[in-house]
Amino acid sequence: MTIHKSKGLEFPIVFVCGTARQFNRMDTKSRMVIHPELGIGMDYIDPVRRIRGATLCKKAVAKQIELEDQGEELRVLYVALTRAKEKLVMTGVTKELSLRLTQRNRLSFRMRAAAKCYLDWILPAMLASGDGDRIQVWGAKELVEEEAQSQLADAEGLGELLYRASRPDEEADAYVKAQLSYRYPQEAETNRRTKYAVSELKGRLQEAVFEEDELPVTDNEPEEPASYVPRFAGGEGEANRGAFYGTAMHRAVACLPVALLAGNPKLGILLDTQLAQLTKEGRLTEEMRDLLGKKKLFAFYRSNLAVRMKAASERGALYLEQPFVMGRPADEVEGDGSQTMVLLQGIIDAFFIEDKEIVLVDYKTDRIQSEEELVMRYESQLNWYKRALESNLGMHVRERILYSFYLDKAIVMEDEE
Repeated sequence: MTIHKSKGLEFPIVFVCGTARQFNRMDTKSRMVIHPELGIGMDYIDPVRRIRGATLCKKAVAKQIELEDQGEELRVLYVALTRAKEKLVMTGVTKELSLRLTQRNRLSFRMRAAAKCYLDWILPAMLASGDGDRIQVWGAKELVEEEAQSQLADAEGLGELLYRASRPDEEADAYVKAQLSYRYPQEAETNRRTKYAVSELKGRLQEAVFEEDELPVTDNEPEEPASYVPRFAGGEGEANRGAFYGTAMHRAVACLPVALLAGNPKLGILLDTQLAQLTKEGRLTEEMRDLLGKKKLFAFYRSNLAVRMKAASERGALYLEQPFVMGRPADEVEGDGSQTMVLLQGIIDAFFIEDKEIVLVDYKTDRIQSEEELVMRYESQLNWYKRALESNLGMHVRERILYSFYLDKAIVMEDEE
């Protein structure tokens, strides 16, 4: 990482590399230099003699900029040298090492100002403080010898391979073939996805159950559709309006207080008041509010399911919009026999605890012909939700309920055999 990104962090061992890299002085080499206090310094141009040169003013401004840049470099170096908890290793490549190793005096202001890189500060400081024995010098000879030894070791292996390959016998052929045709036995796992959404698995099941030209429509149109807004004007078009309606209905039941609305004789007035309050607080957008089917919400909060949810809410046992992640063998998702663990994630619309057992609730806005059609579409999805709840909470899911806003009805799914 860069030194700037390491600020505030600590590591057991830190390598500070490239300490001989020269500082960037481009700010002082342009034809015009600017300092916030000293002002502007420019080159002098003589059009008659056709010459150009730096003025005294420019040199003063450039020197001040250079000193301030060096101050910033010192602060950056301080950050680099204070990241290590146990060991600090600094490296640099230079052609002027002998000159730098002769500077054993304390770093004067002149020496600090004349520095061109971090190494011009580090080496004299170490020598002056008596830490010169910590400096290790690696010349070209040592580096070449080390690289030669490494290449010789590689060449031995290559020579063995070439020797075996040159022998015209079955042993050599088998050896080369085995080396060049090796296939990783778990290659299929390297391309496997590690996370799935439950809604995606539901979509796969629908494609398997229905013919391609008979795929079900999975979103409902609002009772009173909002006026069409073209895409270029900020709208999303007619095609996605049904999906927005489903999103709006889910958002509404997640935010509306079921304990206040369920079974209340003043439900109509309270529903309008609560929707207006949610819109004012920004929890429900104006577009969502316009798309809501208020008659559908009214029917939901008059239902027996809402009354049960209200009772659970008063007991502190109602949970809305609960995300989950669980690990399952890949075979349960892909059906390919693999036992590799993959993650399944999803969001459960609602569940509540009743008589020490879980009641799972999922809201749907699909246009359907019958209850059986809705159950067929979403049975797999609710089965995954059931597994997640039972695995994470250690409690039995007694009921799985699909509430259809299209039918204004709660559909209780039969338990798995």
